[in-house]
Amino acid sequence: MKTCPRCGAAADQERCPSCGQDLPKGRRPGKWISFVVLGLLLAVFFGAPQLAAQWDDPDEIIASLEEAVLTGDAERAATLMTAEEADVTDSSAAAFVRLMQEDEEHREEMLQELRSQAALMKAEAEVPEPETYALEEQDGWLGGYEVVLPSLFFYMDGAFSGLEIETADERYEPGSNVHEQYGPLHPGMYEATLTYDGPYAHVNESEDLLVKPADPLIVEIDPGAGPLRIEESLEHMSLTINGEEAEVPAGEAYQLGALSYDGSIEVSGEIDVPGGTAAAAPVTVRSSQPIQLPLEEFSPELEEQLLAKTVRFMQNVNEAEVTNDPDTLTHVTGSLRDSFEFQIRYMRSAGYKKDIPVSTITVDQESLLMEEGEDGWEASVSYQLLREEHWYRHGEKTEEVENRFTGRLHFVHEEEDDVWLASYLSQHSSTSFRPEDPLVIEETYDWSDELDFPEE
Repeated sequence: MKTCPRCGAAADQERCPSCGQDLPKGRRPGKWISFVVLGLLLAVFFGAPQLAAQWDDPDEIIASLEEAVLTGDAERAATLMTAEEADVTDSSAAAFVRLMQEDEEHREEMLQELRSQAALMKAEAEVPEPETYALEEQDGWLGGYEVVLPSLFFYMDGAFSGLEIETADERYEPGSNVHEQYGPLHPGMYEATLTYDGPYAHVNESEDLLVKPADPLIVEIDPGAGPLRIEESLEHMSLTINGEEAEVPAGEAYQLGALSYDGSIEVSGEIDVPGGTAAAAPVTVRSSQPIQLPLEEFSPELEEQLLAKTVRFMQNVNEAEVTNDPDTLTHVTGSLRDSFEFQIRYMRSAGYKKDIPVSTITVDQESLLMEEGEDGWEASVSYQLLREEHWYRHGEKTEEVENRFTGRLHFVHEEEDDVWLASYLSQHSSTSFRPEDPLVIEETYDWSDELDFPEE
């Protein structure tokens, strides 16, 4: 139905029946729609190849990727890249751009690798297997090229059981296995959040995960906490952390964790030893480096026993040298007795004898050290021996001297008889003085079992 533009009367004919006005002819909407669709199809057919022509040259895709990296356009970079084992997401493209912006050397290596491939492609030569980044010709009638990112698998250094690591696309919960492998990820500098809550550490940190081609690829993180190993740990030692008993497995090396490395954690230990107890002084944890817990504090009864044995050993040495009789040495190992017996036999064969009218023995109460060796418990004590010596040869007095001996006397514990035996001397030095002239005149015998005395 039409409306007359002159009188407004309704009409369904080409002339108004009321006033005779000629009416306009109607258009068919369908024809206009057909023309629009046809025009779009023609534009696509003729324009798309010209639009894609820029991607027919591999150098153009490389130049476009370089520009996207330098301008920080991660969205554009994502359209130029692909990967085989993981999709290129907005966040991974952003991490890639960030890496290439911050690591100029790696960026140039990537571009050079891609340009070398492009030159071979344009020369229609064989392209060898790329080391990392690759150019790939796209299938389809539009053609063109894409940059293929490597999909990288990596190990994580600094992670520990219970730590959570979260990026925009991934979430990692590392276990205690340091050989566990993660991935795949594309090269990039990823922003991650590290979280952990435990009795001795709290972590809530932002960390950058640097992922770039390497063999092996190890991603380092620093959560400021983690497990801690105690070197040369003692089986059955009870450990304390900040004064509270810690439950840890016994073995060759204790593994504690996770502990904070900010200096707020102290580790110490105590253990039963032959004749008493021994304790390690507290050690403050400030890094992931393994710590040592040497035994430095001992129960009074153990300390008194070993100090008294040191004094008694020195007294027996005096008696053995005066009498030329090694049988006066008691509670010593066979090797130490053999050393003294060899020395005394040499003195006898040369006709020497000595008298020791004055002797002063001093032991350092703070010097006691103890550790568990391969063959059992060992201990040592510092000593100082001052004595006046009168020397005789073939019955005639030859000299009077004063000797000062210093060093450490070492003990081993014989488990079968439950007794500490003197075993050897270390850091041993001796100096002789004439009473009337306190100047050094000679070095005297070293009683260690390492001496090689002449045969009789």
